[in-house]
Amino acid sequence: MDIVNLIGILILFAPFVVILFFANLAERRREGGAPGTEFAVLSYLFLLLIYCFLIIVGLIIQLMGMVAQSSQAANLGVDTSAFTALGGVGPALWIPSVFGILLLLPPLRRLLARAIPIDPASTVHAVALSYTMLVVLNLLATVAFGLGNMADLLESGARESSSAVAAALWIQAVVWLVLAVVGVGWLTRRAVKPALVRLGIVVPSPRQVAIGLAVGLAMAVAAGVASTLADRLGLGSNEVERLSEVVVGPLTQSALGILTLGLAAGIGEETLFRGALQPRFGLLLATITFALLHSQYGFSIATILVFMVGLILGILRQRQNTSTSIIGHATYNVTLVVLSLLGIF
Repeated sequence: MDIVNLIGILILFAPFVVILFFANLAERRREGGAPGTEFAVLSYLFLLLIYCFLIIVGLIIQLMGMVAQSSQAANLGVDTSAFTALGGVGPALWIPSVFGILLLLPPLRRLLARAIPIDPASTVHAVALSYTMLVVLNLLATVAFGLGNMADLLESGARESSSAVAAALWIQAVVWLVLAVVGVGWLTRRAVKPALVRLGIVVPSPRQVAIGLAVGLAMAVAAGVASTLADRLGLGSNEVERLSEVVVGPLTQSALGILTLGLAAGIGEETLFRGALQPRFGLLLATITFALLHSQYGFSIATILVFMVGLILGILRQRQNTSTSIIGHATYNVTLVVLSLLGIF
């Protein structure tokens, strides 16, 4: 991965870290008995600007798709196939963005607080809830564009080396980690140690290490059996397999790449979803959000498997800690790849 791509990723996610930072400043003021309104307004305003931008872009793309499908455009002899393919992406951008704005409204959060353990008056909880719509947006846009088209697009570019893909995965893990620690109040309401305790990141005991390893191994075997059965029943998806191969295939060619698949995903995703979100969203919503994050699977059997894995990891978080779920997640990923390479699944 070159420096331009690295800077691009950092620029893309930096606003969301800043928004969480301001939200936590507002929360610190509220916990101290002061209103903290100015920081809440700043966080909501920045998020509102992002959603408004996505709504405008989505509407423009949808309009282009409608024009491309019209007979008038066809009669003009204009090649509109690209706009037609992108037409479905438009609603996938603006509809979740509208819901993301609605989740910032206190009445809706008070209603949701009856079902999930959030504080409807908390700016941090409001922002975190709104962020879930970005996960939905990413999934819907990927599905609308088409997993096959996405694979074609990636294959048409330069083939990334194993080290480049590994670097990208670690950068993503660092982004999730930063979102998690800043989200729970590091730099604003909590020092490093209390923030890690809130996230459930502790030094695991030998028993917890053994539990994480055993659960990860068991999940990998179960997922491999389920995937094999799904393929034999004709429930598998060639597009999902092809896109997955394009995205993570290079990592399976080396031991370091396989370890990266396990450790980077385990540390980043578990810290964010099980450590930061699950105590506030509850097990079910956090697991659904985790499953939807894996947009490369679209709506397929693989998505259901990811949901089941997330559910088990969430139970590990509840009964042990996030460190144990990290071990379970990393073991699951590594074992599944190794079993696949050995031809067992």
